[in-house]
Amino acid sequence: MASINKRKDWYYVRFMDLDGVRRTIALRTKSERLAINSKFKIEDLISASKTGQAIDPETKVWLAQQKAWMRANLVKFSLIDADPAAATPGPLSLAQHIDSYISNERTLNRPQRSIGDIHDAISSISLVPTNP
Repeated sequence: MASINKRKDWYYVRFMDLDGVRRTIALRTKSERLAINSKFKIEDLISASKTGQAIDPETKVWLAQQKAWMRANLVKFSLIDADPAAATPGPLSLAQHIDSYISNERTLNRPQRSIGDIHDAISSISLVPTNP
């Protein structure tokens, strides 16, 4: 559980780290909306670190958008790995995306469709309304 503090119009997040020590991170923002969003993402990182689960995709995107000083603070408190490649996912190539999609379809036990089936389904759709 994390909390937001405001000192002289600047927001901070206070939280308990993995060792049970109370920590504070300066968010360097005056926006309450950004502070609340950061608080939720830091809570997600804490729970992922405690349980050993993977980080939520939305939190990964948020983490990739953070500046180096924020990632350094999160590394300092052991909320993320020090490896910048792990913190910022790069863009997937088309082949990687297709392989990921196919493996996801197989794990969901969905029937595989051929390109011909997809083409037939698309060609059966009439985009131009017919006049009776």
